Amino acid sequence: MSANKEKRQYERLESRYILNCRKFTPGEKGVDCGVDGVTHDISPAGILFEAPVPYDQGDTLIIEITLPGWDDCRGGKPPSEDGLPPDVHSFFASVIRCVANPDGFFEVAVCFRELVERDKLLLRDYLKNRHNEYDA
Repeated sequence: MSANKEKRQYERLESRYILNCRKFTPGEKGVDCGVDGVTHDISPAGILFEAPVPYDQGDTLIIEITLPGWDDCRGGKPPSEDGLPPDVHSFFASVIRCVANPDGFFEVAVCFRELVERDKLLLRDYLKNRHNEYDA
């Protein structure tokens, strides 16, 4: 058995999306606008992205990301469902690791929290379809 055997449940796809993330603190008052980041890769289990600020392992983040066509993939989203613009989805995620890179930014790996299996499968299919569109 190989020592480098892949242990991930879902395939990661290299993808570039702009996202906004902010640290979630229960009971906190006020509005934190968060910071913008760029994804390196994404899977139904989580995201690896680059951000201008560090996060601690275990931090809970709220990540908002625009996935063009996501609402259609999910069968539509009523405008009042979550108050977000079309194709923007909000995820709760836990920081797995955060590493400084040489250009002064931070590579942040997160895993999604409270994402139901149905949405994980839809996200997997969405990402594969988008990936195939760019390869064609």
